Amino acid sequence: MKGRVFIANAGLSEHSILKILPEVNIALSNPKSSFYPNYLEQDGKNGQTSKFKTYNTGGLVRGFKRYPVKKNVIDNQGTGDMATIFKPLDKGSQFNCKIRFHNLRPVEIGALLSSLTFHKTDIDLMHSIGMGKSLGYGAIKININGVFNLKYSENEYFKSFEKEMRLKDNSWGNDRFIKELILMSKFQSKDVEDQLAYPKLENFQEYKNKGYYLQSYSEITKTEIGIKNLISNHDMKSAIDIKNADKIKSEKLRFDWEEKLKGLNENQSESSLENLISECPYQDLKVGIYLCSSKFTKSKNILNNDVQIALNTNTFEGYKLFLNKHKESIYNAEIRSNIKSLKATELSLSDLGFNKYYFEDIKNKLKEFLK
Repeated sequence: MKGRVFIANAGLSEHSILKILPEVNIALSNPKSSFYPNYLEQDGKNGQTSKFKTYNTGGLVRGFKRYPVKKNVIDNQGTGDMATIFKPLDKGSQFNCKIRFHNLRPVEIGALLSSLTFHKTDIDLMHSIGMGKSLGYGAIKININGVFNLKYSENEYFKSFEKEMRLKDNSWGNDRFIKELILMSKFQSKDVEDQLAYPKLENFQEYKNKGYYLQSYSEITKTEIGIKNLISNHDMKSAIDIKNADKIKSEKLRFDWEEKLKGLNENQSESSLENLISECPYQDLKVGIYLCSSKFTKSKNILNNDVQIALNTNTFEGYKLFLNKHKESIYNAEIRSNIKSLKATELSLSDLGFNKYYFEDIKNKLKEFLK
């Protein structure tokens, strides 16, 4: 959808009062992807393992990085060069903006709506924006006030996207990454939030020595939440049956065309080959039909003849003429390589004080001598 979706600047809602909180001074660290206990999947129990998986032992990256939203911000004072200073907004501030788009298919409109609302999940879930997300700043909730100038209802677009996802994986809404995203977007109890401490620099080596690794958020919260399906299982089964029937039909059509073209040869009439090319729905099979045509044989002979002439003359002019005539061919790489060699030779001889007129003179003298 890149380049087809435009998000306008958000302005303060007329029903909201902007309240800017006092300036805060915090330390925001850079990601430390080299700390594999957090960034790679580990095998263990209760956040502890006897042997770490590392980048050198085939460890798998855990997924996309995301900070859990928090009700209360963490105080992580910055000093000197480590200090980041900004003025946060108070909770409850409301902003409005418009999202415009063009040339989106229904499934893409549904994907856009789903990403903004966590697929219409009926619990309070928050997005995270801006700086200080790891400390609890930047949690926002997005509500859709209306969908305008579209052909279908908002719900139909949601269902179009869900159908596409569930046709690929019917358990899409309960995928482990989806569940982790939902949990991290939901405010948790104080007991859970108290576990989300910012590690100190001196702690990292201790964690490694004791085999500690970062657990998944579902393990920390001891809960799981998936996405609620908007399409009933009965309707989804019908959609899957239709897809399977279409797949069988498509595979049979492909098989029939492959069988039909098995007997093709160069003795086929040109008109029958042209009819097959226009009727065949498969681009790769059309290529096979064309290879049997006299047009291909003729063009192949012309190409082979032209490349032979170019190689025999071995001049810039000859190679340029070939490349202009045959924009794409199997010989173009070889021709360009020969041009580079000619340029290199010309440059080398020029450095020695020779030029083409020098060789022309020698050639003429040799002719005179042979006479």
